[in-house]
Amino acid sequence: MKKANPPRHQLIATRHRAVGAFLLLTSYFLLSTPSFAAKEALLIANAEYTNFGKLPNPIPDARKLADSLRQIGFQVALVENADREQMLDALGSFEERLKASRGIAFFHYGGHGVQVNGRNYLIPANADIPDEKRVATRAVELDEVMTALDASGSAANIVVLDACRDNPLPATTRSATRGLSVVQAKPKNSIIIYAAEAGSKAQDGLFTPILANAITAPGRSITDVVMQVRRQVNEQSGGTQTPGEYNQLFDPIVLNTDSQLPPSPQASATPYQPPQIVAPPEPVQSIQQAGPPQSLYDFLDSWFACTSSNDANLVIGHYADQVAYCYSKGITPRVKLVQGQLQFTSKFPNRRYTDWNVGRIQPDGSGGYDIDYSFRYSYTGTKNANGRANVSISVRQFGGEWKITRFDETTSKL
Repeated sequence: MKKANPPRHQLIATRHRAVGAFLLLTSYFLLSTPSFAAKEALLIANAEYTNFGKLPNPIPDARKLADSLRQIGFQVALVENADREQMLDALGSFEERLKASRGIAFFHYGGHGVQVNGRNYLIPANADIPDEKRVATRAVELDEVMTALDASGSAANIVVLDACRDNPLPATTRSATRGLSVVQAKPKNSIIIYAAEAGSKAQDGLFTPILANAITAPGRSITDVVMQVRRQVNEQSGGTQTPGEYNQLFDPIVLNTDSQLPPSPQASATPYQPPQIVAPPEPVQSIQQAGPPQSLYDFLDSWFACTSSNDANLVIGHYADQVAYCYSKGITPRVKLVQGQLQFTSKFPNRRYTDWNVGRIQPDGSGGYDIDYSFRYSYTGTKNANGRANVSISVRQFGGEWKITRFDETTSKL
């Protein structure tokens, strides 16, 4: 018996539903795939200073970085030897481009920079600044950059500052100090990268070329790129310079999504793989593999065991003195780490951590290891929260004991 065809109005409705589902699914993938995001960059390089020491490297460094960014799909604006108005105009144009594209923002500054009373300033090429009283009106405050990025509605923000040099102001200046300070105002979903850690100076011409070489590596997150750059800068400076990073990204950002491009000659042969949550493994079993010593597994097992509100002292004991990165806020002395952990314990008395999973253990080339792991968390009490955390740490042995020397964490609510 021949099956009757459905009525015409039912066929039309079915087709409409199918087309609607296809468009919805297509739009979802277009909006959620990072490779479709526009990429905008502004590079400011000041070298030919009229009233300060001239710098030989910011302009060639910026040109090299611009070439690398264009290679991976960025629209790049490069401004050289700019005065204050030119810097502000370039920043305004950058903001307008980002408002139109809603893409990924990349800002790089190379040149003299200074902090005065805890505020950071980028010095124009023609600036005449006899003392710190005139810095605010004759230089560009870094907060101007942060405000523009925040107002632009950009999808994510990468800010790179190769300006951590000795204070260029006259010796009579009292409140201006060496290097740049920790950025206070940060745009949402951002990472701030310093050529040298806060309060330290950097060698001119070292950091940016290494970054330019590393940033073109396909399939690697910016966090992983910075980790590679940090290691290379530290090695090439003989341990005197270590780039700083203040990471508030919500998700990993891969700048080069084209797997067909050849990797950078200095890039790691193993691409970064974000850790994946699996439930619920035993910590040591999930990371056991050939290579790292058993003592490292024992250390991680002990670290993961610190999950109750009474573990403040145990947690602190896993950090190296004076060199621990704590919640992406920079180098933290031990006493501040103790205070911060006790405050956290008091604020979240009923917290739980579950589903630990280690995604990568990799030698750092100097006797230590870089480790990525993830877990689920829940807080109850003064504030309720449930989510997932992705963590990247570096560990090294001190006196025969493993200690954490770097701690970076990104969280997302569930």
